[in-house]
Amino acid sequence: QRIPTPGGTEINPASAIVVAFNRPVVALKAEDPGSGPAAFTLEPAVEGQGTWLNTSTYVFHAAKGLGGGLTYTVHVDPALQSVEGLGLDANQTLDWTFTTSSPMVIGFNPAASSRVLLDQEFSIEFNQPMDRASVELNLTLQSVNGEAYPLKFDWQDNDTKVIFQPVNLLPRNTSLLMSLDQQAAAISGTPLGTTFSTDYQTVPPFAVDNTSPVGEGPVPYYDGY
Repeated sequence: QRIPTPGGTEINPASAIVVAFNRPVVALKAEDPGSGPAAFTLEPAVEGQGTWLNTSTYVFHAAKGLGGGLTYTVHVDPALQSVEGLGLDANQTLDWTFTTSSPMVIGFNPAASSRVLLDQEFSIEFNQPMDRASVELNLTLQSVNGEAYPLKFDWQDNDTKVIFQPVNLLPRNTSLLMSLDQQAAAISGTPLGTTFSTDYQTVPPFAVDNTSPVGEGPVPYYDGY
């Protein structure tokens, strides 16, 4: 068994990499059940921790996630042997490749072109954990005239969702542009590659919206029962 699937695409960069063998490779030691030789290496190399989940299954977790939008090759160690001393089948293709998904925006709120409150809470969701500092540096909310509004941030869902609000009340009846520059990067360092933006309009000045009955119009006569 090999995870991710060989040749797989759009793999979540947070995924673990797993290889399972049909025979025990390491002896299960009570004092250190995860010890043993690394079952494989990755190309390009990734910092992380590999461990034997049991005697025949090896799992690797990348410390900061895999890079987004990259193709990885898993090189299984051909020198691995079972606890009985059996080598791997020389006729079997041991290595495999998979491609991770690029970081991207998968949702945002409020909807585009909405009328928003002066202290509106905005949010953007991503398909993988993002680098907080990179997103906050590259995220702007400004008027169409270029006046930028300072923001305060909160992060949720393992850094896949950023929630932000203006530090001060927004001006009324103002056209806004929310923009996330293409340089905003995932936690692995891979940038979005495409700028995301959408527009909004703040609420108008306080005023009477309508009346009933309509002003200066005839009022229907009704005398009850």
